[in-house]
Order: sequence, then structure tokens, then C-alpha cells
Amino acid sequence: VLPGPFGELAYGMGMERFLVLAWRRPEEARRLGEAMVDYGLELARLARENGAEVFVVGEDVAWEGGLLLRAATYRTLFLPALEREIGGLRALGAPVVFHCDGDPGALGSDLVAAGVDGLHGCSAAAGSSSPDCCCSRSPRCSAASPTLRPGC
Repeated sequence: VLPGPFGELAYGMGMERFLVLAWRRPEEARRLGEAMVDYGLELARLARENGAEVFVVGEDVAWEGGLLLRAATYRTLFLPALEREIGGLRALGAPVVFHCDGDPGALGSDLVAAGVDGLHGCSAAAGSSSPDCCCSRSPRCSAASPTLRPGC
């Protein structure tokens, strides 16, 4: 599991502290997210050299109550870094799965546009619209690969 630009920083700094940082000093939060993506891409390169066949980006941007920050804020501060990360991972030649413990539904179309091949962590308790949201198909993947549907 590779770090995304938000989740691991929020856990490492503490959720409240990181969200306050993103609110008070958004450019600093954005730069930290970019650095986390750089780290994740280097880990991915090493993992691929050693036989990794799929990449999972752990990005807990939502819990049972929904998104932890406004979708617009995530799009502004962290989505560009996530798009760069997904592009870099796809360039390494393996599918990319986005992991979120809750339902990132408001970001679903952004994730599809960024090139995510699958979604892991759909939670009925989080109000996920369908328990099979992780099992739809996309032309980007083989018939055996689960992929994300917009609005999942």
C-alpha cells in the first residue's frame, strides 16, 4: 500500500492537526502532499522492480460520516498530486487501486478521470450506494480486474 497525498500525512500528524494545517496554511499542506507522493512513487518503482503486479494507494479521505474535508478543498490541495501519482504508477505498467475506508463518492468522477483502475474499501456503513461498487468493469482493465464506477 502506497501513501497518497492526504491520508498518511493525516495519520502521521494527527487528523485534527493536519486538517487545521490544510485550512490555515494550505500551500504547506499541498507541498507536504507532493512530497508524500514523491516518496510513494519511489517505493512503487522499487516494488515494481521486485515483482509488484498492482499498486494500492491508501488515501483515507472519508470515513463513515463522509469526506473528512470538503471535496473542493481536496480537489484544490491534493488531487493534482494524486493525479501525478496515479500517472506515475500507471507508467510503471501496473493497475492502480484507490483505497479509502469510507465512501469517497463526491470524488468518484475525479478518481476515474485521474486513471484509477479500482476502488477498495467500499463501506456499507459509510453509505456506499452499492456493495458491488468495487466490482464494476472498465475498458482500462482486463475482464478480471475490478474497477471504479463514477458515483460509486
